[in-house]
Amino acid sequence: MFPTFTIFGTTVGTYGVLAVLGFFAAFFIVYSLLKKSISFEDLIILAVAAGVGLMVGGHLLFALTNIDKLILVINSEEGLFSSFGLRFLIQLFSGNVFYGGLIGSLIFLYFACKIMKKDSMLILNAYAVAIPAFHFFGRVGCFFAGCCYGKPSHWGFVVHNNALLPEINGVRTIPIQLIEAGGNLMIFLLLFFLSKKEKYAHLLLNIYLIVYPCLRFCTELFRGDEARGIWFGLSTSQWISIVLLIISVTDLALRKIKRTI
Repeated sequence: MFPTFTIFGTTVGTYGVLAVLGFFAAFFIVYSLLKKSISFEDLIILAVAAGVGLMVGGHLLFALTNIDKLILVINSEEGLFSSFGLRFLIQLFSGNVFYGGLIGSLIFLYFACKIMKKDSMLILNAYAVAIPAFHFFGRVGCFFAGCCYGKPSHWGFVVHNNALLPEINGVRTIPIQLIEAGGNLMIFLLLFFLSKKEKYAHLLLNIYLIVYPCLRFCTELFRGDEARGIWFGLSTSQWISIVLLIISVTDLALRKIKRTI
């Protein structure tokens, strides 16, 4: 893996660099789709709102997936407000879950549109095109960082010298991060193509929330890391995939019914 690199004597996290590149790529994708409808300055404000929602939602969901560990700390002799408990809280909110970031950014972006009196559906559909592009960079970053790794396998990549996740050192794992990155790239290309078709321009968010949950449900089957929460045999992300898929398909069905009435 390649979790960090040094530039001008400063150690930089590869994941962080790729995440920033992904954010800028997503911004300019949205700008290319909306430059005739909204000012550059307003897009910056909306991008900040989406970024804040991304951070809040991602960290919050990570904490919720580890709620069982939080309960153990609360019931421990040291307690939550001990030095041990506070260190655990910091660690608990240090991780990030994509679906939490996705939901958080959509919520923050929606309310930002309402406050700014902008067409929320126009912006959210353009945003849907950029999400898989951003996620592509993020998953490549995961691969270099060594996180979100796949199950042990006879094929794949062997991790060495990973100080953050020593349990996978010397283990050959499925490069599920790169597989999902490839899937996200394909979704982006599909949505970008459909964004040019007036027939589908208002359905891009629905399409994304149908296609990506299917991809994520499948890739979760090959994940080897355990910090994802398992509920009734399915991971947290698989349950969220099911919910998002049902919501999106239902919304499309209701739209169709409304048009025929």
